[in-house]
Amino acid sequence: MSPDKQIIERRKVKRFKVCEGAFAVLKPNTTFSKIGNIIDISPAGMAFHCVDAQENELKTDGTNKMDIFMTGSGFVVDHIPFRVVSEVVLPKVIPFYSVVTRRLSIEFMDIPHRKRMMLENFMHKHVHHEAPPDTSA
Repeated sequence: MSPDKQIIERRKVKRFKVCEGAFAVLKPNTTFSKIGNIIDISPAGMAFHCVDAQENELKTDGTNKMDIFMTGSGFVVDHIPFRVVSEVVLPKVIPFYSVVTRRLSIEFMDIPHRKRMMLENFMHKHVHHEAPPDTSA
């Protein structure tokens, strides 16, 4: 990368890579939930990939809810409020395939203390090193 194209880091809190097996389940106000693998996380927010066949119907006012779980451990934190900070449609791996993969970066919103403690426990047990800066947003 050339010096004149430096990445501007907007995050106030460092994100950390998450161990394999961590997932987010989005619960929009529709009949279908969406699931995606978590890429990185911090106490302030996270990024994850999800597969989607239609345009996203998530609200921008911070009233969306999600669950976070870790396969094989029984760990779940449910109904975490969030707002979408950025959404990027990733290039298709299979041409002419109608399903797209999106990278969503979200900010946690007004998490109750008990759930905040559960998230901190998750981060303590299931992250392994500092994530590189997000260049997709």
